[in-house]
Amino acid sequence: MLYCYPELVSQELLDTIQAEEKLCKYLDIPMQHVDDAVLRDMRRRSREQEIMTMMERIRALPCGMTLRTTMIVGFPGETEEAFQKLKSFIQEHPFDNLGAFTYSAEEGTPAAEYPDQIPQEIMDRRMDELMQVQQEVSRQRLRRWVGQKVEVLIEEAKGRRYTGRTSFQAPDIDGETQLIGPKGIQPGTFVWANITDNDAYDLIGVIEG
Repeated sequence: MLYCYPELVSQELLDTIQAEEKLCKYLDIPMQHVDDAVLRDMRRRSREQEIMTMMERIRALPCGMTLRTTMIVGFPGETEEAFQKLKSFIQEHPFDNLGAFTYSAEEGTPAAEYPDQIPQEIMDRRMDELMQVQQEVSRQRLRRWVGQKVEVLIEEAKGRRYTGRTSFQAPDIDGETQLIGPKGIQPGTFVWANITDNDAYDLIGVIEG
């Protein structure tokens, strides 16, 4: 499920995803930030404690939900303390996938008129720091699939080399699964693959048979 804002992640929704076999155990929750002052200035509904409670409920699910989020760094008024809180959050509450953006002022929006606009060089530095943290988080999260057998949808074929996606890799925004297998498998085919390795964002494996 994509674009499910934190305030929409109810226990009923989580129970439904857990129970329904046809639903991917995947949630994209665009949080934007976790610092209360920043969230308030962004006019987001959720606050830090609500987000923490939501994360605890999700991680308690037996299905092992795959999580994705997006964060914004450099929003006007984001202090260094607020940014460090964001970094700590993604280390303590790891996401399988995370996209981050630097704030960009848009003419006519309230935020463009806020005081304490963050210089571009500081936004760029914070962006780099955040993604360095996430790169290692992602690598560690993917390690749990090594040694496992997963179902993969083949998207691209080049000889014996294939690129595909599992049920926990959303198209266009997440990593991919790189496979070796017999020639002749057509894109659009589902295969079972043994995962042998991973890098920061992709899985690597061998097609069964």
